[in-house]
Amino acid sequence: MTWPATVLRWSCSTRRCATAGCGRRTAWPGFPVGPERRAFGEREDEFLAAGDLDGATALNVDFWVGPEASPETRSLVGTMQRHNFEVQPEDATEIDHPYEPSAITAPALLISGAHDVPEFTAIATHLAGLLPRAEHRHLDWAGHLPSLERPGLLNPILLDFLARTRA
Repeated sequence: MTWPATVLRWSCSTRRCATAGCGRRTAWPGFPVGPERRAFGEREDEFLAAGDLDGATALNVDFWVGPEASPETRSLVGTMQRHNFEVQPEDATEIDHPYEPSAITAPALLISGAHDVPEFTAIATHLAGLLPRAEHRHLDWAGHLPSLERPGLLNPILLDFLARTRA
């Protein structure tokens, strides 16, 4: 199984779901949505029901972007999120392609951040135990988007991983 299969599992049954496992949908079987993400999903629903895409966008930026991200990064994520709200169809359906994680033999680097929701760290830890060639790195400074928040700190981690796992 290749990595795109995991990407296809992302939840998108409504136009509000712009990130994998957003709102009140579980991001991984057996890992319930925590109270932070549940409250986020409820608030996002309120904004979208009122037609307030700016409010929904600002909520997403505040929720998903870590505290060390630059104003430019926050603006970029906001632009991407707003665009997603504008183009994702109302009737988008969830795509679910079942697979067995232990069958994924490619090296995998699982990154989690201290400023992300707790269930995503738990899922990364869980997957690190299932994927035969996985490593999990927890970043004390990161939110949900470390590659955008502090690329100068994340890129060396990625380059080291790629150098060590080169086939």
